[in-house]
Amino acid sequence: MHPNKHHNQHVPNLPLAVHKGLSLIICAITFFYSLWNLVYLKLYLLASVELIIVSFSLFFFIQALKNQDKEWQHYTLVGMITVLVLLTPLQGDIRAGSLYWSILLPFVYFMMFGSRGGLILSLLLVFPVLYIIYTKTTHEGFLPYRAMVNYTLAHFCVWCLCYVYESQHQKDNLRLRNMALEDSLTGLKNRYALDAAFEHIDQHNIKAFMLLIDIDHFKAINDKFGHDIGNQILIEMADNLQMYANEEDVYRLGGEEFIIILSEKCEQEIYSTAESLRCFIENTLFHQHDLRLQLTISVGISRFLPGQSLSDFLRSADHNLYLAKQQGRNKVNHTLF
Repeated sequence: MHPNKHHNQHVPNLPLAVHKGLSLIICAITFFYSLWNLVYLKLYLLASVELIIVSFSLFFFIQALKNQDKEWQHYTLVGMITVLVLLTPLQGDIRAGSLYWSILLPFVYFMMFGSRGGLILSLLLVFPVLYIIYTKTTHEGFLPYRAMVNYTLAHFCVWCLCYVYESQHQKDNLRLRNMALEDSLTGLKNRYALDAAFEHIDQHNIKAFMLLIDIDHFKAINDKFGHDIGNQILIEMADNLQMYANEEDVYRLGGEEFIIILSEKCEQEIYSTAESLRCFIENTLFHQHDLRLQLTISVGISRFLPGQSLSDFLRSADHNLYLAKQQGRNKVNHTLF
């Protein structure tokens, strides 16, 4: 077995992408309105608030470009946008239509904070907007109650669309993530999942052991009975391995090789678990169609050492697996303990 090099899988971050684009757009639009309110309309308080938002937005955009943005920046940016949308009609004339921008806020909330955060923030937004409509539309010929009803219904429709879309988006992301980290044949975790697990072990300096398991003479089984039987044996083997470890700790490395990661146990417990697993497989008949096959496994054990790379961790287990094979197979080897 030759370990592949570790690859970091970068998954697109939607909140970061939205934060990056939104901060730049808000910076540009708000700067334009701040000059307009300062020079033409003489709304100094509103213009001052807008210039503050311009500065923060530009700072957030630069941080996002460096991938150094923080969660508090997301909330601050969205909060500033909300304050600006609500403050503008309060400071100016509602007939200018600045309140129309509020209809875009639920989209921002859902994209930045998901279905739950979007739901809460969108619900809270309704009340100040209705207050503004009611208190600022006193001129003759305007029907504030109808306007409030129409806004509420429109806001509710937008909220429903956002909620349905974001909920489905989150489900699709979860499904794709599971597919990316799952072995398609056995349902076990795959090499990419192992990379993530090792990163957690390394960062937290967890006392961990690796059991590298290989089905003995598996190629001969494939050659004699065909790949369909071989695949079914791999599936049944995966089920058996999960009886000896939490399913979250069992991985298929590829071919007939499996890995079990065990932590917070002493060396003797690890060896006993591996030996018990080896005996169980040896005494288990694999039922495939009308065949009754008796299989054995060889196991190499390695212990994680602080500062060790995943390749070294695997290489140590692979070395012990090789020794187990040399000793006649159907063995557990932990020479490097």
